[in-house]
Amino acid sequence: MSSIDLSCTTDPEWIAQREKLWVPVEKELKVDCTKKYIQQFRVYFFTGELNPELEINILMRLQMFPRFDLESIQFVLQNLVRHEESDKTYYAVIGLFKSYLPSVPGMTTEKSKDMFIYVFGETYDPERCLPFLIVYEKSYRRIETNPTDEFVGFCSLMYLYTRKESSYINYRPLIPKYWLSIFPYVDTKLFTINPKSSDSIDGVGSLELFGGMIKLFLHCFFEYPNRKIRISDESLLQQRKLWLQQTKALILEGGDKYPDKFWELWHHVEKNGPK
Repeated sequence: MSSIDLSCTTDPEWIAQREKLWVPVEKELKVDCTKKYIQQFRVYFFTGELNPELEINILMRLQMFPRFDLESIQFVLQNLVRHEESDKTYYAVIGLFKSYLPSVPGMTTEKSKDMFIYVFGETYDPERCLPFLIVYEKSYRRIETNPTDEFVGFCSLMYLYTRKESSYINYRPLIPKYWLSIFPYVDTKLFTINPKSSDSIDGVGSLELFGGMIKLFLHCFFEYPNRKIRISDESLLQQRKLWLQQTKALILEGGDKYPDKFWELWHHVEKNGPK
C-alpha cells in the first residue's frame, strides 16, 4: 500500500475538530520539546507528512496519524517505518492494541473495543496472527503472548476498576469473554491457595504476589453487594455492580472449562476472603 486517501485533512470541519484534539497533545509536547520539534510534529498530526528530521517513535506514528482506522494503520506500517524497525514495530502494534488505544486522539471506548477484537479476536487463540503486514514482510506475524501474564494483568486492572472513582473507562471491561477464554492456557500454579514465598511462575514472577492479586480480584465477586462499594458516584456504582454481576455469571457458566484448582481457589475466597 503506497498511497492513502487523506482528503479529510483539507475539510474545514475535520480541521476544526483536529485543532481541539491537538490542544492536549501540544500541551504535553511543550514539557520537553523544542518549538521546531512541536511544529514538525504538528505537520504530521494534521497532514501525515513525516519530516525525516522528526524523531517520533513507532507507537506515536500510529497514534498521531491524521486517520486512525485499519487502512491507515496498514499504510503507516508499510510506508512510515524503516526496514530495520520491523521487530520494534511488531511490539509497538501489540502494545498499541493491548494498552494504548485510549491514548489515540479522538478514540472512543466502543471503537477501542471493536479494534481490539479485530486484532485479537473475541476469544483467545494461541495461533492467531496480526491482521497487518509489517514493512516489507510477506507473511503475517503470529501474536506471541504469555497467557498467565495476560490473565494476571487483566485481574489487576479489573480489581482497580471496581474500586475506581474516576469516570474514565477503557475498553478492557467490555471484553470479559476474551480474558476469561484465556483460562485453559493459564499456568494452574497461579491458583495455588497458599503459595510459598519462594514460589514463582515463569514469565510472570512471584506466585505469592500475583496469586494474591488473583485472590483480591475474585473477592470482588463476593464482596459486592454484601458490602458497600467504595465509589460515591451513583452511576459509576451501578456500572461496576452490573459488570461484576455479568462477569460472575460468565465465570459460573464456564464450569468445567476452568481447571479444578481455580474452583478450589474460588470457593476458598468465597469462604475466607482474599487471605
